[in-house]
Amino acid sequence: MPRLPHLPHWSPRSPWSRRSEGSQPTQPTQPSKRRRPTIRRQLLIIVLVPSISLIAIAMAATGYLAVNARRHSSLQRTVAEASTPAAAAILGLQEERRLSLARLAGGYDGGLDRSRQQVLTALDQVSKVVGPLVTGSDSSSVQNQLGSLTGRAEQLQDLRAAIDANQIDIPTVYLTYSHILAGFGASLRTVTQEAPDARSTHDQLTSVDLFYGAESLWGSAALTEVALLGQDLPAPLAEDFRVRSGAYHAQLAALADVLGDQERAELETIMNSSSYALIDTAESALGRRLAGGKVADWPPVGLDEWRAAVDQVGQELAALYAEHAQAAADRSSTTVHHQEVRAWVVGAVLLAIGLIVVLVAVRLSGQVARRLRRLRDDTRQLSSTGLPEAMERLRHGQEPGAAISALELGDDEIGEVAAAFNEAQGMAMRAATDEARSRAGTREVFLNIARRTQGIAYQQLKVLDEAQEHVEDPTHLRLLFQLDSLATRARRHAENLVILGGKQPGRRWSRPVPLIDVVRGATSETANYEQVLVRRIPEVSIAADKAADVIHILAELIDNATSFGPPRATVEVRGEIVGRGLVLEVEDRGLGIPADQRVEFNRQLRDAPDFADLALSADTRLGLFVVGRLATRHEIRVTLRESGAYGGTVAVVLLPLAVLVEPPVLSGEIPALDPLEALSVPAVRPPGP
Repeated sequence: MPRLPHLPHWSPRSPWSRRSEGSQPTQPTQPSKRRRPTIRRQLLIIVLVPSISLIAIAMAATGYLAVNARRHSSLQRTVAEASTPAAAAILGLQEERRLSLARLAGGYDGGLDRSRQQVLTALDQVSKVVGPLVTGSDSSSVQNQLGSLTGRAEQLQDLRAAIDANQIDIPTVYLTYSHILAGFGASLRTVTQEAPDARSTHDQLTSVDLFYGAESLWGSAALTEVALLGQDLPAPLAEDFRVRSGAYHAQLAALADVLGDQERAELETIMNSSSYALIDTAESALGRRLAGGKVADWPPVGLDEWRAAVDQVGQELAALYAEHAQAAADRSSTTVHHQEVRAWVVGAVLLAIGLIVVLVAVRLSGQVARRLRRLRDDTRQLSSTGLPEAMERLRHGQEPGAAISALELGDDEIGEVAAAFNEAQGMAMRAATDEARSRAGTREVFLNIARRTQGIAYQQLKVLDEAQEHVEDPTHLRLLFQLDSLATRARRHAENLVILGGKQPGRRWSRPVPLIDVVRGATSETANYEQVLVRRIPEVSIAADKAADVIHILAELIDNATSFGPPRATVEVRGEIVGRGLVLEVEDRGLGIPADQRVEFNRQLRDAPDFADLALSADTRLGLFVVGRLATRHEIRVTLRESGAYGGTVAVVLLPLAVLVEPPVLSGEIPALDPLEALSVPAVRPPGP
């Protein structure tokens, strides 16, 4: 049993703390009765209180500015998205009003159904877009106006039903449609309350003026068409006509002074067009007629020509309105975006100020922080490197060396934490020492028992060899062979414990052993050797110092194959030369191994566990552990895989070139061994240890 180093009682002032060998450990310094400021109080005063206050103020200011800018951005984006469907709804409503009045006046109403569908579709789109604007606005007037705008579809359905049933008169229809269109104008004017700045408000109010100018023209044109169809205008409608026909001229002329160059040019093109002049001519004639004057040529224009002119001017004005509204919405969105950026910039500046304060506070508390970092780094170094290295050295019976050292960080709370860790570290080292001694004692006990069992097995084999030479009765001879096989297996099991304990099993050869003799010797060490069929073994020899371990590896694999396969089923052993050495395959015809269990076995074959872990393991199958230990010793690769032909398991053993000592030449097939021949192979039974 290896002698373990004597470990002194651990304390923060032990010899491992780099003090002189003869110095006595000192007692921990008693804490002063004077109340010391704690680390927590220092950090709260120096860092947390001013830093959290400034950062909270910065975050609150940034949040307010950013949320406000984001709300305006969302509202302006909604306005921009609603511009196109709103323009379509307005144009459709004025067209529906004109055609509805024409139907009641007995004129041509072609396209009325199409206009109605256009209005319904546009209103549905407007309702979907302005819904968030209604709920997101802080203005009650915006909510009321836009909320009423989304409910126009139901009112229109009732009005259309009355028109189709001819149960409503022309003045009521005209005033109802005009009221709905006036609601659009009121909604547009109300939305200007949400404009982000004066420029955006001016742009949106210009859009409202464009709408009212176009609506005045559309209303007067609708009344003019009623008169052209031969209907007399009642007094309220005649008065509305006079107001509208005079208003849109003044409104459109005034807009030319506030529009941009391109929009002004478009408006002037509309007002100078022949269609606009035709509308003005017809409305002037109607105005004289309503005033009681005589009109020599009435109607002054044909209905088809009139409708074409109204359609052209109406569409051009609607397009101009939509273009200006979209441009105004885009400019408002850009303004809001700039406001949002400014909000984030202001917030970033405030946060930067807060961070500067934090950095200053951290600098003031740098001494405490540095000591804490030192404690953290030293503790991590000890736990991740020092302690594992020291425990590993103790497990191998060596001194811990300089891997362990006590932490020295003063007498305050940090120093007390370091002292507590030193105590825990000492307890861990004492526990590791006791465990190493226990493991070493267990290993020696197992090795002692294994050596004794191994010696008895060798003596049994020697006696059996002498007995076989003097017995000629076949029955007695077969019994002796069976005893020989049992003794050989007992020797192998004893060698398993020796190998797992990290020692050499004891068998040695003085010269290389032919591979065929190695295979035969491994077969003879199995219980069901008569089931083994050996095929195609290359004519090559195994190095003398490695032959015993290769025999042991093959014996364990063949024994597993015969033990877990069907009764009397053959187990094939075959060899083949490969580029990296020589491959031996042991294939059985059993039920195979589950995939997850096979993966675990292959892992154990690659990384053999420690002897102490095996001693405490509940798994009684130690053969694969032994194979893994021997394979690791000689860089032999052993892999288990599924047998494609029989559904069992194939154990593949790759012997590297370092194990071979003769040039490999592939021989022919070798028949199965006779049981008597398998047990009488002198080349694989060297003298006992």
